[in-house]
Amino acid sequence: RIEGERLVRYLFSHQIKIYATYLIIFEINQAPTNIQKKAIDIMQKLEVEVYDSDIQEIRELAQFYFNKKILTPRKFRDATHIASATFFGVDALISWNFDDIVNMNKIPRIMGANMEKGFTKSFQIISPMEVRS
Repeated sequence: RIEGERLVRYLFSHQIKIYATYLIIFEINQAPTNIQKKAIDIMQKLEVEVYDSDIQEIRELAQFYFNKKILTPRKFRDATHIASATFFGVDALISWNFDDIVNMNKIPRIMGANMEKGFTKSFQIISPMEVRS
């Protein structure tokens, strides 16, 4: 919780542009009401720009991660988050998911798969604890 609050303060004070997808909005809507409200308040404060992740190229890249056995098809949402970050060319993907996203064994494989599919811009995949103030 403290790390999350520090992250929000850092992002706001440094005027860092934040992007999300409608998949994240869907996931927020699945959370308890108090979490939904807090997440929406944070997104409004940070002026998060929301993109559509239901794009053919994103679906194909997520499938490519499955084909390369980087992620399993049951991790569709995780693969979509990574593929969306790749497709939209973000500088960093910040996640608390240490099993499937912020995973030092998977990150090089993800970046290799992206390069193989023609996405040449590399980006950081980091946890909120790695964002410096």
